[in-house]
Amino acid sequence: MSTNGWDKLLCKYFYQVCEKVLFEYFSAHNFIPEENTIGGVIFKKKDIFFEVSYIPESFPNYSISMVIGLGTGSYDDHGRFFGVPLWRIVSENSVESTIFSQTFSNEEELYKLLVAAKETVVEKYAKPLWQKPDALKKELAK
Repeated sequence: MSTNGWDKLLCKYFYQVCEKVLFEYFSAHNFIPEENTIGGVIFKKKDIFFEVSYIPESFPNYSISMVIGLGTGSYDDHGRFFGVPLWRIVSENSVESTIFSQTFSNEEELYKLLVAAKETVVEKYAKPLWQKPDALKKELAK
């Protein structure tokens, strides 16, 4: 990878921190991890995906991104977005909504943010959707 352009915005430690915080949890739910193009993680199970990534443009104070959907990832073969961002599902007045307004600029901050997200947002909002694909289909149709 060259050192020109976008790759200067990449978070080099994101995948490794996700591995520490999320792999065991998602493995227990039969998801298989796969690295995305910017070092985030797409957890896949049958035709359901859960993608945990970040917004490179928010460097050096990165914002987290979490998307759930059907298929292989957040974008289809034509580059169209196909998923439900978790910030859209979480009630904007809830404590959990603050997860998406927090930023991280180092491994420790990311670690804490992912632990909080796993314990609140993922467990409360994403898990019910992957457990009931019909509910996920309804969210995708909105």
